[in-house]
Amino acid sequence: MEPVSMILAALAAGAAGGAVDGVRESASRAARGAYDRLRTALAGRFGGDREAEAALARYEADPLDPAVRDALDAQLTRTGAAGDPEVVDAAAALVRAGAGARVVQKYGLQVDGDVHGLAQGDRQQVTMHFGTPPRGE
Repeated sequence: MEPVSMILAALAAGAAGGAVDGVRESASRAARGAYDRLRTALAGRFGGDREAEAALARYEADPLDPAVRDALDAQLTRTGAAGDPEVVDAAAALVRAGAGARVVQKYGLQVDGDVHGLAQGDRQQVTMHFGTPPRGE
């Protein structure tokens, strides 16, 4: 896994469920330590850069939003965090500690064959009619 993806996956795992404290309460001691180490390494690398810190806070609050992910990806690259051995090692440790197995992606989908209607997402309201339309429509 390339460094930016690993850092993003580790942070998303740590923030799974929308609560950063969740990993501290429910994960193993090793994962808690690795998450804290990653946050400390990022804080050191960002060095008070408000734009980078804001992108990190937004990502921890909503790691599934692609725009938020892209914004943090850009900040990790801009600040050099993606190439910082301390940050990369901390992210790898978090993934190895098992936190990387938490939900990082909300939906996964593989479709084989014909699809005659598909709805994916939260709170769907879908009416599908196949073949002859019902009377009155």
